[in-house]
Amino acid sequence: MPSTTTTHKLAIFGAGLVGRQHVARVAAHPQLELAAIIDPAMAGQAIELETGGSTIIDAALNDPSAIDGAIIATPNDTHKDLAIWLIEAGVPVLIEKPIAGRLDHAEVIIAAAKAHKTPVLVGHHRRHSAILQRAKAIIDAGQLGDIVSVQASFVLAKPKSYFAADWRREPGAGPVFINLVHDIDCLRFLCGDIIDVRAMRANVGRGFAVEDRAAAILRFASGALGTLIGTDMAASPWSWELTAGENPAYFQRYQDCYQIAGTRGALGLPSMRFWYHEGEPDWHAPIYSRGEALVESDPLVCQLDHFIDVIAGAASPIIDAEDAARTLQIAHAIASGHL
Repeated sequence: MPSTTTTHKLAIFGAGLVGRQHVARVAAHPQLELAAIIDPAMAGQAIELETGGSTIIDAALNDPSAIDGAIIATPNDTHKDLAIWLIEAGVPVLIEKPIAGRLDHAEVIIAAAKAHKTPVLVGHHRRHSAILQRAKAIIDAGQLGDIVSVQASFVLAKPKSYFAADWRREPGAGPVFINLVHDIDCLRFLCGDIIDVRAMRANVGRGFAVEDRAAAILRFASGALGTLIGTDMAASPWSWELTAGENPAYFQRYQDCYQIAGTRGALGLPSMRFWYHEGEPDWHAPIYSRGEALVESDPLVCQLDHFIDVIAGAASPIIDAEDAARTLQIAHAIASGHL
C-alpha cells in the first residue's frame, strides 16, 4: 500500500481497453477519487464500473489544477500533447506505455518534465509484478551467475474484432509497439541495457499497414545475447498475457514465455522455475529445479499505489520518462531492423 493516506483526485484520458482497466481500479481504490474520464469520442456515454455504478465521460477537462494526477491511456501518438498540457500545469502523470509513438515526442516530454519539475511515471506495469520483482532479486543476488542467453516470446492470436478500430491497423499500432514494448522493458529491467539489435518484421498475414510478426536478436551490455519473437496472429500460449495469470481477462496456461540462462543456473518466467546443478554445472550431471513462492498481486493496483506515492512526493517514478524512452528506442530499432 502507498505510504500516504490522503485521497487524491485522478482524471483518466482514454476510455478504451486499457483506460477501462484503470477506471475500474481507480474507482475501487480507497485512496483515489475518479474525478473525470476524458474521451471526446465517447462524450455523453457511460462506463459501467466493476462496482456496479457508472461514471459519465466528460468531453474536456477545463481546469487541470482541480486534479491531483492524471492517467493518459489514449493512442500512442496523442501522448505528447496531453502530457505536455498536464506537465505544464504541474499535474503528475502516469502515461501508458509506450511513453509516445515517436522518439522525438518522448524527448519533448522528458524536457518538459525536467523544466517544470513535474513527475512522469510510465505505465510499464509489469515492473510492479511480484513475478518480475522476485526474478530481478534472484538475478541480482547472482543465483544465475553471469547471464548468457535470454529467450522471450509474445505469441498469441488476437480476434478480428480487435482491429475494428482504424488506428489498430496503422503503423505504430502493431505487436512491436503495443505488445513487444512490454517484453523489451521486462528484459531491460531483468538483464540490463540492450546495446545492439538486429530484427525483421512482416505483415504477410493480414495485409494491414502494420506488422503482424517480428523477430529480433538482442545484445545486452553485460555480454548476454537474446532472442525476442512476437506475433498477434498465431495460436499459442507463449506470451505473458496467457501465462502470468495477472489479468483475469485471459485464460491462464501454465507455460513459460521467458527463459533466462546463466553460468550457474536458469530461470523460467512466469513459472518461476529455477534450474540448477548441485555441483559444478555439467551436462552429464543431473539438473534439478525448484519453484519460488510468490504473494499474488495485481500489478496495475501496485502501480496505482506507487503513483500515489509519486503524487505525494514520497517516491520517484520506478520508470520515469528517460528510462521509458530507452525502451521505446529499442522498439524503434526492432521496427527499423537495427539499433
